[in-house]
Amino acid sequence: MLSLISPYTKIIEAVVLAVALYFGYLYIGDKAVDRYKTEQAVLQAKSDKLQQEKYDKLSADYVTLQSQRTEATNTITRSVQTIVKQPIYQTSCVTPEGVELANKALEGKL
Repeated sequence: MLSLISPYTKIIEAVVLAVALYFGYLYIGDKAVDRYKTEQAVLQAKSDKLQQEKYDKLSADYVTLQSQRTEATNTITRSVQTIVKQPIYQTSCVTPEGVELANKALEGKL
């Protein structure tokens, strides 16, 4: 009977060893995949950061250029109105009432 147990034991040992090797292979493979995914995520984060910095710089340059263009094209026009406050008719050819009426008309009191 001892001779019958020994071959079954070797088969069971071989099956257990094969299963252990298979799951070990899967475990190591999962660790390698996890490590690869982590490295790819880090590289993607670095790439995203560099791209965001590039976009930020372009945006800042655009705002600066736009403000320079706006400053160059916006002109402020101011007109100054001159008001004459001195009497125009001071000669003796007009009566004092006429001079008074003309001065009131200039001042806008009529």
